[in-house]
Amino acid sequence: MQAMDRNAGDAALALDRFVRRFNRFPRHNSMRHEALAALGYRKAENAVSTLLSELTDENPSIMRTAARSLECIMGTENATEQIFRRALKDANPDIESLARAMR
Repeated sequence: MQAMDRNAGDAALALDRFVRRFNRFPRHNSMRHEALAALGYRKAENAVSTLLSELTDENPSIMRTAARSLECIMGTENATEQIFRRALKDANPDIESLARAMR
């Protein structure tokens, strides 16, 4: 069981690294989308900062997937609060719209 947990943790870490490494290469958006979704599915708490940073991506699909993954990890209320805080900090109307949509 511990080996499986360790492998899941390693997979989440690799997904997180991939997202951070290729976040400015649009040709990798579909793979980033899948990696972000997998982070949410795996409830990878160590990826929360990466997911929050992806909320400012130019691609609305990436932003939406990052928001949904945050919701999977943190729950709707906590994710909405974090997204809203990020929107206020960055004054980004796209993030603010996501926060309102998740309420």
